[in-house]
Amino acid sequence: ICAFEVGILWQTFQGMEAAMIRSIGAFLVAVLVAYVIGAVLATQHVLGSLTSMGMNIDFGIWAHATLHDLIGMAALYAPLLAVAFLIALPVILLVCRGRPGWRRIGYTTGFFAAVVVMHSIMPMVLNVTPVAATRMFGGLIQQGLAGAVGGYVFYRLGRASLADAAAEAKAA
Repeated sequence: ICAFEVGILWQTFQGMEAAMIRSIGAFLVAVLVAYVIGAVLATQHVLGSLTSMGMNIDFGIWAHATLHDLIGMAALYAPLLAVAFLIALPVILLVCRGRPGWRRIGYTTGFFAAVVVMHSIMPMVLNVTPVAATRMFGGLIQQGLAGAVGGYVFYRLGRASLADAAAEAKAA
């Protein structure tokens, strides 16, 4: 191995390391965004259902319930979203392999599907519904849309994939 080859390997490693850090950061932000949107939508869905049954709920209660759920659901729902997204990623990457133009729609629809599948399977397998709003179709779709936004955020923040970084390092 000559010094030139070592230099190329080092540049490739540095590019891959930066891309890995960027991907992990993008993933964490995507989970956080999907969680916040999902928790807020779930709260609004439940409060909206109560209002439609004739309950009078003032703004203070809406705000307090939303904040309470944002804090209270974090320990369970955010990790569930992270696991669902992690399971979806290899499938998304396989579908989008060699098709960089598909990544935006791939991450968006893939994360949507991951959330919908997670909420559909958990009641059947574990007899648990982690988000009450998903018992109704509208609430399930809302949670899926939160996942879709998370997928889009992941796409936007993590566009430099490991393969892209390696190709850029080789070209330099």
